[in-house]
Amino acid sequence: MTKVGFEIGEIVELRHALGGRKDQRKAVILGFEPNVLFDSVQCVKIMIIGSDQPTFTLSDRVVKL
Repeated sequence: MTKVGFEIGEIVELRHALGGRKDQRKAVILGFEPNVLFDSVQCVKIMIIGSDQPTFTLSDRVVKL
């Protein structure tokens, strides 16, 4: 299943609004919300590596490694 250019199980990097590459975190894509936010931005369920609970982020804050 591919949505917005990502696949479930893919390891990605989170992009922060403040920039700065030294505190970039990696995460695994767990799923996608069925509704599309705005035009091409979608809500993505992720598990940040080192975390114990999944969270959600927007697809424009996730970049491929």
